Amino acid sequence: MNLEEVDETTIGRLTDAELRDLRGRAVQLWERTEAGRESVRKRTIGVNTPIDRDKFTRAYLAITAEMSKRALPVHVTPLDQALTKRLVRGVDVSELPPIMLRPAAVCLVGAFVQDPKRSPVVEVWLDDDDYPRDLEKRLVEALLDQTGKDAAVVSEAADGPVVPCYDLVLMPRAATKEEPQPILKRAASMPTDISKPFPSEHAARQMSPGQFADFRRENDKFGKGVHAIWGILPSGKVKLQSVRFSITTFTPEQAKAWLKEHDMKGRLEEASGVKKRLFVKSAEDRVVGGIVYAPDEVDGQGDYTDSDEIWKAMKHYMSSSGGVMKIMHDGHAINTSIVECFQAEEDTVKGGENVPAGAWYLSAYVPPEHESLWKAIKDGRITGFSMAGSADVEEVER
Repeated sequence: MNLEEVDETTIGRLTDAELRDLRGRAVQLWERTEAGRESVRKRTIGVNTPIDRDKFTRAYLAITAEMSKRALPVHVTPLDQALTKRLVRGVDVSELPPIMLRPAAVCLVGAFVQDPKRSPVVEVWLDDDDYPRDLEKRLVEALLDQTGKDAAVVSEAADGPVVPCYDLVLMPRAATKEEPQPILKRAASMPTDISKPFPSEHAARQMSPGQFADFRRENDKFGKGVHAIWGILPSGKVKLQSVRFSITTFTPEQAKAWLKEHDMKGRLEEASGVKKRLFVKSAEDRVVGGIVYAPDEVDGQGDYTDSDEIWKAMKHYMSSSGGVMKIMHDGHAINTSIVECFQAEEDTVKGGENVPAGAWYLSAYVPPEHESLWKAIKDGRITGFSMAGSADVEEVER
């Protein structure tokens, strides 16, 4: 009898020797399948499963139960341990099937496909711009390792044949086990693509960011309101990675026209709009609070900074202001007392507002004698703090 024919109605016809043989064959089949599943995780190759896993599991359990019923010796195997875990947990994630999300998500394109021996570069095309930057770096490294040629991720594929090299597939985990909650926080805080548009800027990617080791910004490089993001290759060479357009100077249509006029890639990602920091209001305590500055966010002037510089600015302000801040209202500077000031060490929720790690948060008390100011805050006419100061723009040699 074959293993797939075993069930509760046929098990009684088997001899003791047949039971032992079938159980041994089931363990061997499971071990070979697990080895194949590990290969799938490492190299994404196909594995043919000769029997449905649910049917296989039912047959094995029936054989084991019948052997115990006949007082035949039953030794615990890795398969028994795996099935026990499934019974305890209620699920075996390693047995979940892979789920295809998008076939041909990564393809080889360009001259390399048509003439791989003569082409000096392997061009790689991804079917979406939302992949993390680290993925592009790993693709470049993998292709360099196999082909011995430099690889470049391109945003547009020229007409011609392509070679699909990766499907986007959800693979089940190797084992069912609980993970600490921080794994969810890690997934929620994955870095975003540097080429994505900021609230106050339109962006036109010229080269994929995945191949660069670092980046530098040069404001007004190509004229007022047209900024350059330079990508620095591991070799030290500098190339134009992205062009940014200030929304105060360029509409999306004007930015597209500028790109066409200057013979640059014209795929434009429009700015999402400047995000205002709404104050947290306490009517009883007359306290307003909000983020003064968050790291790596472009402000209304097209500038940004990191958490270290924000710390220096906060320290300087608090040591020089004496715990007092000025709020501009109706053309007059009104002094208010600072009641809370900190730089978040990790993502924090304050008064219902998310304060990202490295951000400067401040609260101030508005005294009753400044009722018109308090009303302006409550009415939404004053919407957030602003950090005054000067900055040096870092230049790079090209």
